[in-house]
Amino acid sequence: MDKHFTSDSGRPALISVIGRQTEPFDDEVEFITDGLFSRQGEDFFISYQESALTGMNGALTTLHIEPGRVTLIRTGDVGGTTLVFEQGRKHHTPYDVPMGIINVAVAARKVGIALGDHGGEVAVEYAVEVEHAVAMETSLRVKVSCRGDN
Repeated sequence: MDKHFTSDSGRPALISVIGRQTEPFDDEVEFITDGLFSRQGEDFFISYQESALTGMNGALTTLHIEPGRVTLIRTGDVGGTTLVFEQGRKHHTPYDVPMGIINVAVAARKVGIALGDHGGEVAVEYAVEVEHAVAMETSLRVKVSCRGDN
């Protein structure tokens, strides 16, 4: 595991990530990686290193999952980005891209959370808006299972 992961950050987990873009063109990225999973009260945390497949090699992605809300925090070589997903709500945020920082809005259409002490699944369908126009329709599905659990 990478230096960003420490034994007190959570339990070792196998994480499957599927990112799909449907507008303006169809594209899908799927990868399986090692990461960490933890629970603190009603909140869950999933952390994993991005892959070269996503074009974000060197980035650490952490999902902070609260009831009805998923926050994606990405740090590392690609800069820092925080995206907040709440069904039916739009959140504005600066977004780091190779050309610099742009302001985007993320509008979550669906947020599905099915997590327990040993893992589960998070699924988000959302639109990314740039300058008040939908730039892409995207979905993210993350499945997590703790290592050593049967």
